[in-house]
Amino acid sequence: MGERRVGRARLWLSSIGAAICILGFSQGTVKAAESEFTITASVQDQSVDGSTTSRAPVAGVTIVVTNQAGTEVTRGETGTDGTIALPVPAKDYYVVTLDVSTLPDGASLINEEKFTAVIQKDAFTTNDKLVRFFTGASASSSTSLFDKILQRSVDGVRLGLIIAICSVGLSLIFGTTGLTNFAHGEMVTFGGLMAFG
Repeated sequence: MGERRVGRARLWLSSIGAAICILGFSQGTVKAAESEFTITASVQDQSVDGSTTSRAPVAGVTIVVTNQAGTEVTRGETGTDGTIALPVPAKDYYVVTLDVSTLPDGASLINEEKFTAVIQKDAFTTNDKLVRFFTGASASSSTSLFDKILQRSVDGVRLGLIIAICSVGLSLIFGTTGLTNFAHGEMVTFGGLMAFG
């Protein structure tokens, strides 16, 4: 009688386990079928006014996605928000091309040679990959070469002074106690964060 109960309990538990496995596998297949990879292309018109840069969406621009062999995978036009999500079959090598002839009258890319973007297979860190194209004015500053050299020199002297303070502190601790403080870097970082905050 006891063996029958044990046998029924085992049969019942194995049935529940099988049902859970089947349910788990079916959920996995549904999720795999639902996962879709997309390339989101964004076209923005950039305008620079002094030190401020503003961007406005560009609608109606044709974006073409091709694979490594040059075969067209998908295409579409940007919406009123300047973006379009183009579905692709899998994580793969793709070339995203902006059709320059579909840009609005008077609009041109900031860099005329950058109307394509290459997406490597490893670039898909998520199921969606964003590609941006910019028209209008460049946001690069018109700083003179002398000002750039002067700014970099000041930044270098400032960094050198910080390193000098750190090394003097380390030398002072070691000279007075004879012990190496392995947490010196953390203490300097903490002090810098507190001064910055």
